[in-house]
Amino acid sequence: LRLGVVGFCMGGTFALTQAGHNSDVKAAVAFYGKVPPIETLDYLLCPVLYHYGAKDGWVTKQEVDRLAQGLKQFGKPGAVHVYPEAGHAFFNDTRPDAYHAASAARAWTRTLDFFQQYLG
Repeated sequence: LRLGVVGFCMGGTFALTQAGHNSDVKAAVAFYGKVPPIETLDYLLCPVLYHYGAKDGWVTKQEVDRLAQGLKQFGKPGAVHVYPEAGHAFFNDTRPDAYHAASAARAWTRTLDFFQQYLG
């Protein structure tokens, strides 16, 4: 079974949660979800890709830094990508106030590449 999950906002939080609780999940991608406490990252069961808009007013840079630190500290595969011109919900093309096309396109390419790498 090659199962990957992707989530946005609250769904991004759920994707990170599933990465640490569901052994059926083989790759998880989170777009601007809340990050769990660092000690829980030791329990990640699959690679994690995280997308963050640097202008996000809901998810903090400290959370994102904590995720990057936890991946490194616990030797877990994954990556954190920061999009300097984007804010929260930058992938949501139904919200002109939030959507950032260039960041969304780059994030989606990275998502597909990540799933290809880990799910085949």
